[in-house]
Amino acid sequence: GVLTYMWGDYGEPPARGSFAINALLSYHFGNGAFYPVGGPAMIANNVVRVIENAGGKVLVRAPVTSILVDKNGKAYGVEMKRNRIHA
Repeated sequence: GVLTYMWGDYGEPPARGSFAINALLSYHFGNGAFYPVGGPAMIANNVVRVIENAGGKVLVRAPVTSILVDKNGKAYGVEMKRNRIHA
């Protein structure tokens, strides 16, 4: 029906969706939807740039075998198949 076109935005089938969520989404999209120029990957690319500019490192498809934790339970790095990275 006419009120079910955006049920995918809140993850419930139309029969379980609340009127309040549907109303909020309708209000939110009232002026149209917006998308990042260059597609959604631009959000991740910009987040990576911020992390790297702050001295961090971003790895994808890195096979982490364990999270390194000190005696106080604070994480200080990760161990991967080939090496360790300390934060």
